[in-house]
Amino acid sequence: MNDSSVILPVYNRPQLLMRALESISRQTLQPTEVIVVDDGSDESLESVLQSNKKLPITFFRLSKNSGAGAARNAGIKLAQCQLIAFLDSDDEWLPNKLEKQVAYHNTIPGLISTTGFEIIHELHKTRKERIPKETQTKKELQKGCFLSPGSTMLVNRTIFSKVGTFDESLKRFEDWEWLLRASEYTTIHSLSENLSKVYFNKRPKYDIVVLEVNKVLSKFKEKSIHVSGQVEKGISAFYAQKYFKATKHLAAAIKLSPLVFVTVLVRCLNALMRR
Repeated sequence: MNDSSVILPVYNRPQLLMRALESISRQTLQPTEVIVVDDGSDESLESVLQSNKKLPITFFRLSKNSGAGAARNAGIKLAQCQLIAFLDSDDEWLPNKLEKQVAYHNTIPGLISTTGFEIIHELHKTRKERIPKETQTKKELQKGCFLSPGSTMLVNRTIFSKVGTFDESLKRFEDWEWLLRASEYTTIHSLSENLSKVYFNKRPKYDIVVLEVNKVLSKFKEKSIHVSGQVEKGISAFYAQKYFKATKHLAAAIKLSPLVFVTVLVRCLNALMRR
């Protein structure tokens, strides 16, 4: 099974869209279709699309800016292939990403695969490689999402009939929330090779992180997920220099489960050190 649909949501950023599309055009295994979903951009994307006529692009525009989850869902509805890959508009793939991942994906028993990736922090001028564990179970995902699924994930479309699509009410963490639901049905497998470049520019505002994390936590009862959420809020507060609130969130996480807190914090710090 080699036919694949690529879903690429975009909001403004035509120059970055150009880079993402060029990385698709360089793939050693070309996708059957590339679905570009414009999430209500203010900037024109027409020139970028016109310059990539060699790619089998389907363009769809949402009437208003609705978030990455809504844009991906629109792409899923349009996708014709059994395999669906995701790429965020500000990231890019290495030339053999799709070929290697499709070959790997066809060997695994699960319905979802990801790859290793390089985090490029443009503000701090740092580059670090991240290679996830070979398998991510529900228990692992409850301690946070460190897979960058928006640009590394490849799925069998049958998973959506089991899990549903992305929660469009979430403006952040929609990929983590979806993977938590998906992990009820399948293990997530990761190809232990860096095949994507994920660009990191700025941190989201603390208030937005709190709002969106709370939405995720309202959907799950598992203690590990709530510990992860409090740690996420605590780290966001720390970077926003809201040190009292950071302490409060981390204390709440410790109270829920000291053991899980240590595990989650170590994973988060390792990830942050790689940025």
